[in-house]
Amino acid sequence: MALIKCPECGKEVSDSAKVCLNCGYPIAETYGKGEVKINIKFKVDMSRMVNMIGKANLFAIYNIETEEKLWSGIAGELVILEIDDPLKVGIMWGRYALDLQKAKEVFARQKNHKGKPFDYNLGVFLLKKNDNYVIENGTGYFVDVPEVKKVDTIV
Repeated sequence: MALIKCPECGKEVSDSAKVCLNCGYPIAETYGKGEVKINIKFKVDMSRMVNMIGKANLFAIYNIETEEKLWSGIAGELVILEIDDPLKVGIMWGRYALDLQKAKEVFARQKNHKGKPFDYNLGVFLLKKNDNYVIENGTGYFVDVPEVKKVDTIV
């Protein structure tokens, strides 16, 4: 048994509970359908990401079969993502270069990158959301993009 947060009220409830004891939200139905609700606090334009990174790279490197597998949202919107394992989801963040040459120049000037991986071909920094790491973003050469990943515990 694990504790999860109720998608409706945010209180902790057992993952085996049928409903949230605080608000009555149907926990079993939500998690039984293999869906996870995520409150998006930013706007992401995945069509731009497809054009920037290239379909071949999305398919080959990220194992994304179709563009429909990508998702986007508007700030404040609650979206539902279907996943293979309804109990295990995490979100990782990537920082993608909008201009690869400029991104390389910016990265070369960074003194505090602390060994963060950077893919020079795609212009990708691999970051966790809560990393105490700041990259020079005022230049407008980067965009932050969330990626849904399966993990061992609910985060």
